[in-house]
Amino acid sequence: MNQPMSHGVPSRIADAGPGQAELTGRKPPRSRRKLVIGLRVALVLLVAIGWEFAARRNWLDPFFYSMPSAIALQLFYWFREGTAQGPLLVQLQVTFEEALLGLVVGSIAGAGGAIVLVRNTLLAEVFGFYIRIANALPLIVLGAIFVIALGSGMTSKIALAVVMAFFIAFGNAYQRASEVDSTLRGDGSTSAARRPTVPEVISAALRGALASLRMAFALALAGTLAGEFLGATQGIGCVIASSLREFNASGVLAAMIALGGVALIADYLLAALQRWSLMCRPQT
Repeated sequence: MNQPMSHGVPSRIADAGPGQAELTGRKPPRSRRKLVIGLRVALVLLVAIGWEFAARRNWLDPFFYSMPSAIALQLFYWFREGTAQGPLLVQLQVTFEEALLGLVVGSIAGAGGAIVLVRNTLLAEVFGFYIRIANALPLIVLGAIFVIALGSGMTSKIALAVVMAFFIAFGNAYQRASEVDSTLRGDGSTSAARRPTVPEVISAALRGALASLRMAFALALAGTLAGEFLGATQGIGCVIASSLREFNASGVLAAMIALGGVALIADYLLAALQRWSLMCRPQT
């Protein structure tokens, strides 16, 4: 996959985070918000009722597609009795611990790498070649190597989550820091042209990494789930894999709904962190 380049280093995603308008724009009127929420709920109810009706009339095979009532019963059973791997909340906690640790380490490493390469163009040219190669690889396949090398515990899942988050954070941080470098240097024809200071580069790189947090978290979570599919004794990915082996469509979908609910909460928290980072942005 061809990626945009700057100083010889590709960016996996040009702007992984949501736009500033999305984060800082004024809220819509309360009446419109209520309308949007009502339409969202109505859509979910419409799909659920239609799905249930189609499954009970055998228009959809319940064995393959399950039905909302069966999924709800499966969730209720798991909350009350637990999954084969243990309590459902514990499985969710394990998965999100792995993903969040991977997000933190990967984002810090990505921002740090961007700062170093922006400050040293020789290193950028040298490492840019290898970063392009890694950038083109389907990184999720590294999960098998990590499971073999690090075992089926949390370490291998965190390692894959780190790799998945790293390239998103690095690409965005490098782009933001490079923009500061290019802006201050200009074409070098004016007396005002100068090299950015280390604090200026760090500030730009950190803002870039923060802007990519939501996308980085999504990929870190995907990496964690892939690792749990490949080999794990705990985690919501392990629950999904176990249900898949038993041809339990209700279990697969119930685990996905539980995962999606917690992921949505995490996404809102990360969006709040991004809004805070924009408010703390220094005025220029």
